[in-house]
Amino acid sequence: MITFLAVATAVAILVVAALALAVFLRVLFWLLLLPFKLAFWLLAAPFLIVKFLVLTIGGVVLFGVLALIAVIAGLALAVAVALPLLPFFLIAVTAWTVVRLMKRPAAA
Repeated sequence: MITFLAVATAVAILVVAALALAVFLRVLFWLLLLPFKLAFWLLAAPFLIVKFLVLTIGGVVLFGVLALIAVIAGLALAVAVALPLLPFFLIAVTAWTVVRLMKRPAAA
């Protein structure tokens, strides 16, 4: 008569054997494919380096262009703010000059 313990033991042995087979097949699979994977990365490495350099140089150039645009926008903002205030500035400078000249003693 087969007992429950015998069945459980047999199932456990089968599960362990299946897991061991799966691990063995996975190791075998990677041992067969590893040379191809290494060759792929060996062939891809120069392209990855070129991609890195192109993206880095492109980023630096783009940063320079954006910085130039920011400076131009700042100057445009300063002109846009200062231009409407220019008449007030001219009136203030004229008044200051008139008051300064009026404080001088008259030439005899």
